[in-house]
Amino acid sequence: MRSRWIAALAVFAGLAFMQSASTRVVVQLPEILELYVNGAKTNSLPVRALNGTLSPEKVSLKVISTTNWQLWVSATPLVGPWSLSPAHIRIGGYRLSAIPQLIAQERGSWQAVYLLAVSLSPVDKAAAFHGLILFRLVSP
Repeated sequence: MRSRWIAALAVFAGLAFMQSASTRVVVQLPEILELYVNGAKTNSLPVRALNGTLSPEKVSLKVISTTNWQLWVSATPLVGPWSLSPAHIRIGGYRLSAIPQLIAQERGSWQAVYLLAVSLSPVDKAAAFHGLILFRLVSP
């Protein structure tokens, strides 16, 4: 008699387990959002203006992402014998300012190369100036 109870209990437990055994598996990729500026994992690029040219002359940007993102850019003033506004620097077709502006938005990974330029007056070209281009990668 006892073995029948054990067998009945085992069948009942097995049926209960089978009903609750339907498990839903959800695989979620971790959110990745990384910015590489000229191959380095950073959010800034030091620039130098001398003789009317900007060094470096171009910037390579690479975003590694699994989500939507926006890339914003701004710049510090060019500092030398006197200070010049960030509007003297251009990245691609964008004239920079201290206020961040949107230059790209995508979903997933992306890369681009932008030319850098500086517009200086003849008096300014004779001096050396230093500044910083700042990038901000955000998930909206």
